[in-house]
Amino acid sequence: VYHVILTPASDSHDPVDVRPVRCEAEEGELLGDAYTYDSAYATTGLQSGMVGGMEKEGDGVKLTVAAPKAGDYTLSIIYGKHNDGSGPAGRVNGTAKLLVNGNPMTLTLPNTIKSEYTDCLTRTVTLKKGDNELTFLHEDGTFVLDSVLLTPVAADQTDAGKLAVMPYRADSGAAFLAVAPADGCYPVFCDTAALTVDGAKAAGFVSGDRVYLRRGLNLLTAAEETARCEISATSDPVENVIPASEMNIAAPAEVTEGVLSGIASSGGSASFPFTAPKAGDYRVTLCYSNNQEGGYHAYNVDLIEAYFTVTVNGETRQVMCRNTYSDETFSTVTFNVTLPEGESVFTLSNDGSIRFDGRETAAPRLLWVSVNPVCLRE
Repeated sequence: VYHVILTPASDSHDPVDVRPVRCEAEEGELLGDAYTYDSAYATTGLQSGMVGGMEKEGDGVKLTVAAPKAGDYTLSIIYGKHNDGSGPAGRVNGTAKLLVNGNPMTLTLPNTIKSEYTDCLTRTVTLKKGDNELTFLHEDGTFVLDSVLLTPVAADQTDAGKLAVMPYRADSGAAFLAVAPADGCYPVFCDTAALTVDGAKAAGFVSGDRVYLRRGLNLLTAAEETARCEISATSDPVENVIPASEMNIAAPAEVTEGVLSGIASSGGSASFPFTAPKAGDYRVTLCYSNNQEGGYHAYNVDLIEAYFTVTVNGETRQVMCRNTYSDETFSTVTFNVTLPEGESVFTLSNDGSIRFDGRETAAPRLLWVSVNPVCLRE
């Protein structure tokens, strides 16, 4: 938790109830060989049960959920996805078919290592007022369902069309926290002549300019004391993307089906040039998957946070990449660099300086890299 708001209750302002409607999966109609069981781990609802046994065609569960009004809802699915095999190679994603009042969609369920290590998958669905049928059917892999939660889309936003922005402490000027749903370029409206994002200067910023935000938490600081910082919820996609297939690869690293692998402390690297239109701060995003483990514990999975050694114009840094639990699940990490005008060369390697139990280290698999100025203007 990084921000809490307390508001006094009053007769003139009733608090709006935005709690989601929860439906326990074990209260639904079981299909095929699906079954309910009591979980030994914590679950999200008042009950400790889950629905398992969804392992072949026809297995599933049908839920009836009551929507207080017609419209779009955020559907949050609490699930667990087991390994289909042993070791890292068995950590693959699963798929399920979801029927919303008979209308089908396919759900990709990222691996969670164990069935009862649950995660949350969100989708937007359109529901009618009153009872609605949600049917989950097995397509591929082994997974369990805990519960589903429905929240009206309008209640998910502090202000329609805008990201939630919260004031943050600042020694001088003003600071704000903003959570971006995805990496991209977001229009930012802030009354300041000097804006920074996670410490990177947005050169030439004018209120309304597009600013590169990373997926997740961003800290924006303004030179002046201002209470205004609004960010559009609609972003442009990531720009200046360099696919792994277009990089200069040094063996034993290789690119297979667009994904770079084989960079380790024993050798292998990838490099690419980038031409900066002007000198200044830039935001670099790596899209990667990391499925590494140590494998020493009797029953716990020893996950490893792998890293890239990134060298730009003679300066080197280690960029840590959290574990994604599967080669098939990609995530992103963003860091800042200061570039001169003109061409710079980025090199990705792994120098072995951070080791797990003294063993050889390997970088994550890489899909693409993007390099963007903090402030983007047409």
